[in-house]
Amino acid sequence: MADKWETSLTSQAALVILPPLSQLSAVQKIRKEHDKAYSKWAPHVTLLYPFLPPSFLEQVTKLIDQGLGTVMHKGRVLREYFPLRVRLSSMQNSSGSKYVTLQLMEVDEEAQGTLLALHSFLHQKLYQGSDVGGVGSNKSASKGKGKGKGKQSGNGKKTTKEIESRSQSFHPHLTLGQWPQNQVDKEMHRMNEGWIPIEFEVGELSMMWRKDADAPYKAIGSITLGEPEEEEERTA
Repeated sequence: MADKWETSLTSQAALVILPPLSQLSAVQKIRKEHDKAYSKWAPHVTLLYPFLPPSFLEQVTKLIDQGLGTVMHKGRVLREYFPLRVRLSSMQNSSGSKYVTLQLMEVDEEAQGTLLALHSFLHQKLYQGSDVGGVGSNKSASKGKGKGKGKQSGNGKKTTKEIESRSQSFHPHLTLGQWPQNQVDKEMHRMNEGWIPIEFEVGELSMMWRKDADAPYKAIGSITLGEPEEEEERTA
């Protein structure tokens, strides 16, 4: 099972948070001019990438739903934190060789801590969890699956080393765009002046998929994080 999951990972899929577009007009205006991924991605906060193709959606949904009701975070079941109020208000840059990426970050420590706990749970459950055949388990690694030096194979698969690196450096953010090194400080200062924080509730995850490298990513399914309201009503 672990081998099947690991060899199915692809950069054509991702598990993300999609903020409501109705609140992102300022973000989209910036992204349209500066973000090279504008035409391929809706504004999003990535949780797991690469991810699994659509055929795994039902199984992934079941695993996440089961885990949310058992994993503890600061004395509470993780599910109880959702829907979670998130506030993206702080700009941070991520340096590259020629360009710098500006990102909107969550600044509230409690909300950020919950998002980090969610990511840790998802990474362990879906990438490492030996009980569910996770894609990054020691068992699969010992067989030589996913080995590599940070390169992506021709079929869009990512290596286990890349996955672990992404997890260790995880910071929840929404990308605004890319700027030349000598312009980014000035642009960040200009945009920070009068910036209105973006607030929204996170109540579900979206599974994203694109059919090929030229196609945009589209949401193909959602996974509820909080208590299912319909089930509560039926059992009341």
